[in-house]
Amino acid sequence: MKKKPAKIDRETFKNNLLNALFLQILIFSVFLAIVYTDRWIIEELFKPYSLLHYVRLFHWVFFDVLSNVIYACLGLSYVIAKGLRGWRIGAAIFLEGVILIRLGMEDLLYYMLFKEVVPSRLPWLNYNPVLVASTFAVSKAGLTLSILISILIIATIWMLLIYRYKI
Repeated sequence: MKKKPAKIDRETFKNNLLNALFLQILIFSVFLAIVYTDRWIIEELFKPYSLLHYVRLFHWVFFDVLSNVIYACLGLSYVIAKGLRGWRIGAAIFLEGVILIRLGMEDLLYYMLFKEVVPSRLPWLNYNPVLVASTFAVSKAGLTLSILISILIIATIWMLLIYRYKI
């Protein structure tokens, strides 16, 4: 018979909230660094040297490979620091990073940070197997829906972890 995890006391809950807040600041700081690095590379390397035709390949490597490795390293670092019992938190850190990058949050933050209007169509997000799994042109409304879904998923994961496990 499976043993159900015991509920945590008030003091542990308070500590979990503070630790989760610290982890969110760390995750978001890495996320901001990824967004700024993307902008810098495009503006300083690709545009001046007329290499914009390589942007799609760059974004595949940068977002699909490198950012996943970065968040996997963050999650693994947590597991190494806290021991194998922290695997759930390490997995949540990695999963949140993937959600932030793959579900459109990066695109919205990009436009917000650089004070640009989100276009009505976002063709570079077409055929993203995660983002509303569509072969149609991704719209501003689709991006908004995807971001709302991602926020709900992230909040649900962390609330379950905060209430059930010591962070």
